[in-house]
Amino acid sequence: MDFGHIFEIEHVGRITVLNLRRGVEEIQFDKPPADVAIVLDSIRRGRITDIVVDCHDVDFLRSTALGFFVTLWKRVENHGGRLVFCNVSEKARQILHATKLDHVWRVFDSRVAAVVELDSQPHRSER
Repeated sequence: MDFGHIFEIEHVGRITVLNLRRGVEEIQFDKPPADVAIVLDSIRRGRITDIVVDCHDVDFLRSTALGFFVTLWKRVENHGGRLVFCNVSEKARQILHATKLDHVWRVFDSRVAAVVELDSQPHRSER
């Protein structure tokens, strides 16, 4: 795996989809991969607001990945956006439940459902 990139970035209208790559479970975030810096900078500049994290290629999430998602969520929230997850495996759902992060982030069964939900709700800055 190329540890310079932990996800592929797609745009569906105004929504950004981060497709997690297989192997993200093994990454240590002490030195963030290149694509992490790009996404965080894009949030800071207002280019990314609402994010869907698509976990279809990932079986579980370690604490380092969860820590990154907490950071990502806080940055998105501070800029009026939202962060949701989709296609989360049963193992990853159990981890989100055990850490109570399933109370913080909405988890959708499909990417389409996540995108539709974010697209149907106005961005906080549009209200």
